[in-house]
Amino acid sequence: GSWLLAQVRFGALQEAVVLLVHTEAGVQVAEGGVWSGPTHPHRPEPLIRRYLQSRVPSAPEPLLACWDMPAS
Repeated sequence: GSWLLAQVRFGALQEAVVLLVHTEAGVQVAEGGVWSGPTHPHRPEPLIRRYLQSRVPSAPEPLLACWDMPAS
């Protein structure tokens, strides 16, 4: 579809999970669709999925459901 989910890593910043959407202007970050920060003591995947779904309710649930943190 028109949605993407990216996990990004930076040299000097914390990792982030970002919801992206295709628009007529190109690919853009969905408003409210950025998570960054620690999740301890919680498992990251469910916490981040719930956060992003609450911030961007129009994001497809199957996209969020299939996302998993890669092993470091």
